[in-house]
Amino acid sequence: MDYLEEKGNDRESYIDCYWESHDMAGEQSYVYPSVPEPYINLYFPVDSEEKARIKGISSKSDFFEMRSKLFGVRFFLKGFYQLGLGAASGISDSITDLEVISGDKETELARSIAKAASFDERVRIFRDYFDSKTETPISGQQENISEAFQYLVKEYRSPNLIKEYSERSGFSTRTIHRWFSNNIGIPPKRLVRIARFHQALSGLHTNKEPGFYYDCGYFDQAHFIKEFREFTGITPEEYFRIVSDLYNS
Repeated sequence: MDYLEEKGNDRESYIDCYWESHDMAGEQSYVYPSVPEPYINLYFPVDSEEKARIKGISSKSDFFEMRSKLFGVRFFLKGFYQLGLGAASGISDSITDLEVISGDKETELARSIAKAASFDERVRIFRDYFDSKTETPISGQQENISEAFQYLVKEYRSPNLIKEYSERSGFSTRTIHRWFSNNIGIPPKRLVRIARFHQALSGLHTNKEPGFYYDCGYFDQAHFIKEFREFTGITPEEYFRIVSDLYNS
């Protein structure tokens, strides 16, 4: 699996990373686990006529069948706003064909990525597309919502987080709740739990020391497994069995 973080340039506050699954190796399809996370994702089929998809900010798991190698781009909320594809609430908790919310520019982007010869070329094509989008700035309200969103994601361990951000920013807690209801479709307290779960999931992949979940704010292993099952419907062991082919190739 190829992976590249967007670091050290003007795009890093908009785009988190690029990734690419392995070749299908003769398999007709794989079930791809798309777990809850505080990001928006684009999925582009490679060397295929399958449709590109977009996954909104999610509080539940989606398991969809992939029939080709995938090139993915993971956005912060601010990056999605920069694309100009509508309200984030319209795609929250869903995986949607990109063509449903996009236009000719995105259709051509998907075609170019599908035909590109390498991961590096696909990254370059997407960067060129995204840079053309930054010619039009996002609105002031979108900036405010993005800043609130990222603060809650980053500081998810802090108690009384919404009140804390209200005092820090000068916006009332009522305003913040309204932003999330109208523009994101996921309550801020739910987002904080999603951010904690996503951080713990990253630790599950990379940390071989027992008890890593304590650093994410879980009381104990039982608490972590209970929330894992609530968000995904499966146990961590079952999750690893599903993703083994995707992450170990």
